[in-house]
Amino acid sequence: MFKYSILFFLLSCTQIVKQFDDEYYEVIDNKTNSEYLNLIFSHNINGEAHPCGCRNFPLGGLPQVAGELHSLREKTPLLYVDSGDALFPSTLIPDFLKDSQIFTAKKIAESFDKNKLDYFLPGDQDFANGEDFLADISHKHKFQFIISNIKKSTKIKHKKWIAKKFGQRTLVFMGVVDPSLLQQDIRSLFFSPQIGINETLAEVKKQFGTLDDITIVLLSHSGMDTDKRYAEEFPDLDWIIGSHSQA
Repeated sequence: MFKYSILFFLLSCTQIVKQFDDEYYEVIDNKTNSEYLNLIFSHNINGEAHPCGCRNFPLGGLPQVAGELHSLREKTPLLYVDSGDALFPSTLIPDFLKDSQIFTAKKIAESFDKNKLDYFLPGDQDFANGEDFLADISHKHKFQFIISNIKKSTKIKHKKWIAKKFGQRTLVFMGVVDPSLLQQDIRSLFFSPQIGINETLAEVKKQFGTLDDITIVLLSHSGMDTDKRYAEEFPDLDWIIGSHSQA
């Protein structure tokens, strides 16, 4: 039996990468022979490296998250994804906070590596310091950007979709960003999310011959209402891990 556990933060396991054609799948190393795969996600970190300020029972913050992830990965294979608005608190950086916020954004990206983030879909706030900054992050760090509706001309290193194998089960991850949420100069990097989803599903079907035995996971930075429309419009999507208005 294949079971999922959805939590709010995760840790990745050791992977064996196998090449085929232009895409690849990653085999999840199941050292404990577990029937469970934990899919852990985060979103709307908003450039915060510390707890959110809840005094009675403080949650979050990088130290607590790292400890929880360490405990989880000792028991069960894990995948960790983030669906955006992680690096900065807003889409614009005040001049007097620029150095501080860029420093924090870089440290959050470093923490993603240390916590073994698998896949990252950037949100509107992550573009606060421009495309070049995110492109630099994408080339320097181990976690992979997964974006299905960004133009090929982008400087950001990314994959359109990625397949994972867990036992006999295949999972495919894809990701879309709603361009209407972005600043005007960034918006032109993207095309329609619906086109991105349709094209990616067609590529996956061509690669595997069918979608029947594949679990499709969409990372979406579009907001709750738009995610609901995606679910209605694309019945082949099994999971939507959304962000933006879900904060």
